[in-house]
Amino acid sequence: MVLLWRAKSRAAKQAAYRAVAKTAAQRVKSERVDGYILPFNSQSANIYLETRVLNTNQTGVGAATAGIVRGLVDTRFKTDISAITAAEQLRVPKFRFAKIIGSERTATVTEPTPSRKTDTPYLRHRSNNISCPFGKATVSDNYSAAVEEIKAKPAFKTFESTVGNRIGFTAEG
Repeated sequence: MVLLWRAKSRAAKQAAYRAVAKTAAQRVKSERVDGYILPFNSQSANIYLETRVLNTNQTGVGAATAGIVRGLVDTRFKTDISAITAAEQLRVPKFRFAKIIGSERTATVTEPTPSRKTDTPYLRHRSNNISCPFGKATVSDNYSAAVEEIKAKPAFKTFESTVGNRIGFTAEG
């Protein structure tokens, strides 16, 4: 089956992708701002790594999902570290932060469509996916405790109670 995909020309692959991809007007474009995260693998309370985090003001497609995702981790990053005594900020371009990924189902499909790679029919549900990096809230915090704390929030439970919605996590590293 995979050979079917490999046999296609580059133009045919691009056409197959365009046939199933969302249009530009349907895609999520989250607004981000500079942020600072205390990474889980650090023992310091003063060294923050620079990254981009979700802005509080979101507009357009996926704005509600972005607001929920940001609200779940908003205590686990800073947008201003000037008030923190002896705080240092570092830019580490290739660092992989822990990440929360919220996926809100926007359309439930009842008719199967063939896979562009294998031609096998399946239900292709549409969703808005938003992610945001996060880190420690305190120097003694750890990743497992952070995930459990996030999962215990009412907003997490409410979001996941809707059929098709889900929230996942990716560990740092």
